[in-house]
Amino acid sequence: MGAKVILQFSNSPILQCRSCIVKCSLPVLSFANNALSSFLPFPSRFSKPLSQSNQSTSQPVNQSTSQLLNAPFPILFPNPTNQRTNEPTNQRTNEPTNQRTNEPYLRGQNFPLSKIRVAAVSYLNTKPLLWGVERSPVVDEMELLLDYPANLAQSLKDGSIDMALLPVAAMPGIPGARIVSDYGIAADGEVASVCIFSEVPMEEITSVYLDYQSRSSVKLATLLLKKWWKRDVRLLPAPEDYISKIQGATAGVIIGDRALKQRPNFSYVYDLATAWMDWTALPFVFAAWVANKDLPQDFLERFNAANREGLAHIDEVIAEHPFPHYDMQQYYRHNIQYVLDDEKKRGLTRFLSEIQSLAD
Repeated sequence: MGAKVILQFSNSPILQCRSCIVKCSLPVLSFANNALSSFLPFPSRFSKPLSQSNQSTSQPVNQSTSQLLNAPFPILFPNPTNQRTNEPTNQRTNEPTNQRTNEPYLRGQNFPLSKIRVAAVSYLNTKPLLWGVERSPVVDEMELLLDYPANLAQSLKDGSIDMALLPVAAMPGIPGARIVSDYGIAADGEVASVCIFSEVPMEEITSVYLDYQSRSSVKLATLLLKKWWKRDVRLLPAPEDYISKIQGATAGVIIGDRALKQRPNFSYVYDLATAWMDWTALPFVFAAWVANKDLPQDFLERFNAANREGLAHIDEVIAEHPFPHYDMQQYYRHNIQYVLDDEKKRGLTRFLSEIQSLAD
């Protein structure tokens, strides 16, 4: 049985085999690393959650929008060398190695032979992109990890992953971050799954819980409350049970699948992508495939093609992931926009500029 995809939210990775679609939970116990390594084609890295490993102590680095969108990749590893040059090599094979991991380099490239670690989130809006990736030969070159969007930035920064479907608000804090694919998560009007929910109209709201799962949505809500709705409200960090606390003059930002489920339950639902469009006349980009290191160009091309293929199979995605709380044809074909065209990049440029002004 060959392992295809690793899913991780806490200490329990889930294994998806090539031979079936069934996902089998494997709790991480004291023997888990040995158990996993006995049949996985790559080393187990699941002794603790993705978001808790190798936490970096470096401070965020602000970058200009042009650097984020257009800067060339930085060098990930030093040029391969051998014993003749008196620099590290793999002692067993005498092959050039990556000094951080002691893994051999591909011939002619500054990138190791180990699988490329790619992270995304498990929300329904990612399913069309991941449908294509999981069924493409490119998946054999990857470890595919799933985590909360708010955790991906730190994992990318500290090197736990190589590429992520990253909330774009996190990009300024990651040195070398840039978009590496034509696909992402965006909206040109109503997105439906990123909203402020309230029992009272906007002018009566006094405090707002901010969903802990996504940095971009929190930044967008903060920006719109201040500059579009002109509301001076208390912004509250959301505990896990915060949805039950949305009552009276206290509202809350809810994102993802939970937002779709909650739409019938509140009198007032303020769609953040719609508000952004009303304010700026631009689409909004929530997340994009981002790397902060040099990845092989041929891999990126195959990865891009796999994303494109997934979007050609929306009906199959809906059949595999039934969701009775919302019209998924509407969601995948109208609410979510997956192609990051020039207009969406203009919206992204505006957003990054606006959140920088909030920081100042």
